[in-house]
Amino acid sequence: MKIDTKKYQISKLFMLIVIGIGFVLGFSSFALSLTFEPLQNLSETGGADFSQAFSKVRGTQLAASESNVYVVWQDTSGGNDAEIHFRRSINNGSSWDPAQILANKGVEPSVVANGSTVFVLWTNETNLDGVHGYFRRSIDGGMTFEPIQDLGRTLDYHKI
Repeated sequence: MKIDTKKYQISKLFMLIVIGIGFVLGFSSFALSLTFEPLQNLSETGGADFSQAFSKVRGTQLAASESNVYVVWQDTSGGNDAEIHFRRSINNGSSWDPAQILANKGVEPSVVANGSTVFVLWTNETNLDGVHGYFRRSIDGGMTFEPIQDLGRTLDYHKI
């Protein structure tokens, strides 16, 4: 049986692969073609040499709303503290805006999107008060973000 692809307009499928301990690679494909575009190092850690990113990138999360795709991760390539990084695509993952650093310290990032509103959440341990939850909000599809908001103390990294 032949599938009429004109009749069943199958949208472009975006896939995020987390290899090993969180290395971010992105690729996209048309669902019926079974061919994929080349891998992209969305974290840009290590450039074209993907092996350098394996120990630097963790906690990768993905959200999508309409044709927008959002990716967050924690990255230690800039030093000892993990930074929270963010990238967006406005064309189903075919191309990506440059990475933004949303926080200079943080772990366990999450991302949620609804229409043009994007929330990025993460935790960070402070020296004074234990683990706190934080978030930033964008109301323009991830182009810009409001200042960091402290959600207060939480019991551990996985409870925000």
